[in-house]
Amino acid sequence: MSETELSHLLSNKGLRRTPQRIQVLKSLEKARQPLSAEDIQKSFRSYVCDLATIYRNLQQLEQAGLLEKTFFSDQVARYRLCGPGKPAHSHHIECRKCHKVQVINDCLLSAQVKSLEKIGYRQISHRLEFQATCPDCA
Repeated sequence: MSETELSHLLSNKGLRRTPQRIQVLKSLEKARQPLSAEDIQKSFRSYVCDLATIYRNLQQLEQAGLLEKTFFSDQVARYRLCGPGKPAHSHHIECRKCHKVQVINDCLLSAQVKSLEKIGYRQISHRLEFQATCPDCA
């Protein structure tokens, strides 16, 4: 996405466009897997930003529905960009040995979510994370 598209994404959610938010969104957009706040800070090549500012922005972006937060075996919060062209949520599998994370885009629980909606539940969310030994470590 271009900076203009990212700016529109922010304004559609009622958030101001700031250099920090744009940089966070750019970092997450380029990532192949969810990133921690520290990973995001490291990706800021020519832009210096303290970790507290990154955490504040991550929280605001998550509350606006632009990010999904997840935790793996190390219990560090990691974030993934949601939005146009991205699934609303995803599941992951983490290697127990090398800790490589792979995204599983297919929702394995969509039938259960639909069943819950039929009986009146709304704003349903869930998390499903797998752990296994990857083919490279097996």
